Amino acid sequence: MKVKKSTFSRISILLYTLYFYYNQQIAALINYRFSVMLLLAAVLFAFAGNSTLNKRIKVFLTMWILLIFLYLFNNRAIAHGNTTYALIYLFYFLGGLLLSNSQVDTAEFACKGLAYTGIIHCISTIIFFLFPALYTPMPEILGVTPTWGIGVGIEYGYRAGITTHYSSNGIYCSIEVICLFTLLMNYGKKAKRKYIALMTILAVISLLLTAKRGHLVFTLCSLLMMWYFCSPGKKMNRLFKIVFSAVLIVSALLILAQFVPVIDGVISRFTDSEDISSGRFLIWARAFDAFKEHPFIGVVNRSVKSRQ
Repeated sequence: MKVKKSTFSRISILLYTLYFYYNQQIAALINYRFSVMLLLAAVLFAFAGNSTLNKRIKVFLTMWILLIFLYLFNNRAIAHGNTTYALIYLFYFLGGLLLSNSQVDTAEFACKGLAYTGIIHCISTIIFFLFPALYTPMPEILGVTPTWGIGVGIEYGYRAGITTHYSSNGIYCSIEVICLFTLLMNYGKKAKRKYIALMTILAVISLLLTAKRGHLVFTLCSLLMMWYFCSPGKKMNRLFKIVFSAVLIVSALLILAQFVPVIDGVISRFTDSEDISSGRFLIWARAFDAFKEHPFIGVVNRSVKSRQ
């Protein structure tokens, strides 16, 4: 029985999704090499699902080839003998290049894959918040003491969930909210919409529990932009709805902060910090200086910190 190329492409997307969400846990429970091999398998399945080249996707292929070239050229990490991250990102770029020429709707399937496989991060965050004792063995399981926030202890372990850093957990929860909201807006079957709506609520709660400011702001902006472009009606009517919704959401969070300490902790991070950027403005300034020096070929990621 012949396996369809689209099946290989779907397996590749699922492997990329699993690596993205759970590479830390795989490395801790098995070993780091196995997690990288998972990524290599994703590339191979993407190659197996590749189709005959057509004109429609030549632009995407050109973009991915350009990204690969720019990444490998003038790469500071490789120059200093650190090839691990270069290899990982190269696998990602190759997957993007190959899946652009697959027989499946990569964006739609990836959205579903991210939404359904990453919900574990959201659920674990909520469970650790409700039952803190369950989080106690996590540092030993992960093999490292996770970062839960500045100046806080293990009682805030729920912020990191099953990851090693609460920023990582915030990213995963943010992506969950965005992907689930996308499915919620585009799913036709009411039965499935109910489950997706429930998962979206859990994802939003988990995102608030991570106490990450930037993740919350960028997720809210993404949802509002998506709603604007996907909603029918005139532009001014949609714009009014977006502004009204933004004001309503912010107002609701401010009101809830008066009664829910966790939400108050998130809001206070916007108001009580002397440097709301936590040093990021300095990093962005260094990054812009690097851009001005190399506006065309760039300096690739992970090289800006050397300029601080």
